[in-house]
Amino acid sequence: MLTHPTTVSRSSANIELKCLIATLLIIFVFNTPISFLKSSKLRGMESNLSLSATVLNERFNILRYLIVQTPYQCSLNLSVHSSFNGTEHLFGFIEGIQRNKVIHQNQSCSKETPSTLSVSTLYIPNLNKIKIIQPECIDQRVQSTLSMTLNLERLMSFRQNDVVLANFEGHVMSHKRTEMLSGISLKRQYPKLWESITVAQKSSFSVSDNNVTALVHRIEFIGGQHFYLIKIVNDDDLIPPYFYIVIVLLSLFLGGGYYLSQLLKEKNTLKKLSYTDQLSGLHNRHYLSEISRRLACDKRYHLCIFDIDHFKRVNDKYGHDIGDQVIKRVADVLKSQMKMGDMAFRIGGEEFLVIMKVDSREVAIHRVERIRKMVQELPQKPSVSISGGLCCINRPIEEVIKCADAQLYQAKQSGRNIIVC
Repeated sequence: MLTHPTTVSRSSANIELKCLIATLLIIFVFNTPISFLKSSKLRGMESNLSLSATVLNERFNILRYLIVQTPYQCSLNLSVHSSFNGTEHLFGFIEGIQRNKVIHQNQSCSKETPSTLSVSTLYIPNLNKIKIIQPECIDQRVQSTLSMTLNLERLMSFRQNDVVLANFEGHVMSHKRTEMLSGISLKRQYPKLWESITVAQKSSFSVSDNNVTALVHRIEFIGGQHFYLIKIVNDDDLIPPYFYIVIVLLSLFLGGGYYLSQLLKEKNTLKKLSYTDQLSGLHNRHYLSEISRRLACDKRYHLCIFDIDHFKRVNDKYGHDIGDQVIKRVADVLKSQMKMGDMAFRIGGEEFLVIMKVDSREVAIHRVERIRKMVQELPQKPSVSISGGLCCINRPIEEVIKCADAQLYQAKQSGRNIIVC
């Protein structure tokens, strides 16, 4: 088995930070389409609200025409207490009102003097109605007064759910929200929203506060007054709450899974470090002890112990730094010759052990001889050689190691730079 030097593993704190970043990234990736989905739904709601505002504008236009333009022609023959015996214009006006039953409740004409010369609107919250008072003046003198009561339920019969009609002071005049009552003040219930609504200059716009968004259309009413047609949208109406729960759980699952995988990876890295010689990058004696319990007798495997000849002289003459370089160069040769199923170890200061899977004893001898020659022919200085002892793994590994060690000793006694089989 070909081995390589392993770098020091990341700390647990770094793993946790990386997992946190990954979790936030997952949330961001999912939140982007959520934001797009919200915007898409709000655009659809705005389109529907715009249609409702158009309908309401048309109905207000009818009122403006009938109440503002016509009354100056309608009171010449009025009698007191709602008796209508008048001119052709009067009947045309009344018939025009009556043809619009959707907005009309009742009307009356009287000779009573109003408090103002302009059109007045009164809101009656307990009855959910608007009373419009229109004075008829000739030469700046009030001749008669027309009052009309509008049924807001009929006026707003077209409205969608969560659509609110509020006057310029923020009083809710009509609505379809279960948690809201007519006559309450938007200014009190949604103070920040209402503040944003009142300062807006456009006729249609949207404002948001916390988890609530208001789509607003400003509509001109009678006498220069304006109303607000408002659709109040909660975030829950755009995205179901369980959707966020799913995202959070999925993020925690993916982030937790990544965290566990990193912990497992670090554990494996630490385990590998405990089995790896840091100087040479080969397996260490601890790993040899670990696998020796699992190695069975198999004649296809051969074991060879190598030792660098006269290594003490190298250290004494060139120093330990050069000695470490020599060890690395020999280890590189061993790693370059390892095949699938082979393993290389550094078991002592200058001692190495290899386990090779071969087809025959001759192949094993050829391979270890090639390793010996490659070390001998290394171009770097100082030049070194190795000796070795080769044995077949046909008995317990402890006995094989003793056999190879004895063969190595014989190689040293025979002049070094040889392999004894």
